[in-house]
Amino acid sequence: MNQIKFSKEYVKLHGQRSAELLAVQRVSIPDGVSPELLEYDTVATDGSRYELKRGKYILLVFLGELGIPFTTIRADTPAMKGKPVGKYEYYDQLVGQKFCIVRTWEE
Repeated sequence: MNQIKFSKEYVKLHGQRSAELLAVQRVSIPDGVSPELLEYDTVATDGSRYELKRGKYILLVFLGELGIPFTTIRADTPAMKGKPVGKYEYYDQLVGQKFCIVRTWEE
């Protein structure tokens, strides 16, 4: 199964362990993303926030196994290190597929 990794427990996840990727969209920070979306997407359950710097990102939209949708914003990196596609193209070809939510802080 595909995996999506999170380094913290985020409020938006609601404890979900798997999700289907619904959509991928390119966005820019700060111009293409509202402050409300940034707050929603970056707040962990301990109250800390993941800081996203200015730049180009991809917005991934998932539907979790509890029927609760969530997003995650990831860097929009080009193809490199021998990989045939960049991050946007990689996720775009996986729309409609299931992902396991990996909690790296539990490893």
